[in-house]
Formats: sequence, C-alpha cells, structure tokens
Amino acid sequence: MQVTYILELFIQSYGFVGIIYHFPGAYIGDVNTHMQYNDRPVCKNCKSKPRAYAYKRGSKIYWRSLCDTCIRRKAGKRVGGITALQRSGYKKQKKCEVCGFRAKERKQLDVLFVDGNLRNTSDSNLKTVCANCQRLQGIRRLGWRMGDLVADD
Repeated sequence: MQVTYILELFIQSYGFVGIIYHFPGAYIGDVNTHMQYNDRPVCKNCKSKPRAYAYKRGSKIYWRSLCDTCIRRKAGKRVGGITALQRSGYKKQKKCEVCGFRAKERKQLDVLFVDGNLRNTSDSNLKTVCANCQRLQGIRRLGWRMGDLVADD
C-alpha cells in the first residue's frame, strides 16, 4: 500500500499520468488492455477486430493498419492455441516434489521439465517444484559449484 502511494506521487510529480494507467495493485502502460474496442478503428484485413496500438504523440493515438492477430499471422507466428503442457493435462501437485514445500496456493509452484525439452510432456518428465528448487535445478544443470565463478580482471 505504501509503495503504491509513493509510485502515484512520483508519477504525478513527473507528469507520467497520461502515459501510465493505474489498475488496482499495478501500473500498466499497455494501451491495448486499457482502451475500449469501440474507441479503436477496425483491422483493414479481417475487418472484425480492433487495430493494434502503434504509439501516442501528445493526446493523439496512432494505430497500426492491422489487428494483433493479423500481424502475427502475417509474420508466420502461431496465433492462440494451447501449449503442449496444457494439452498433456498435467495437474500441479499440492507440494514440491523435491523439498516437500506445501504451498497455500498452486500459483506458488511451477512445473519443471526434467530433461529441459518443453515438448516432452510425459509424466516422468514433469515435476512440480517450488521456485527455490527450480533455481537450484538450473544451477545444477549448469554444473556450477561454490567457488567456480571467478571475477574478470
């Protein structure tokens, strides 16, 4: 609460109010999540979705000619869909499978791909781990030990 108040004072004092939009608990500068669709022109390609935000100069907003979906399709990128992990149906455990940490919420736990391949979603490759064990696993994978790092001269 105190941090939010300090940020609000900072933003007001330096004149960033028109650039950064306030949502409960966070400052988000992304216009696409803030503006209503009826304020935006329609995509020239699909003629159904609102155009993507380009930039803002003063009080005038400039829009791209295409929506986000059409831009991704044109670039040959995948649009929407679900990840391999979601397709596998894997459910996070209630506790870390490495150290046994019990989380109050499942958001505190992550899924670790044991072999590092994000497409390998077999049950033997997926483990539920806490953030601390995930960091330690990354260090182990790199083969670092205490004293291995030496400062550059």
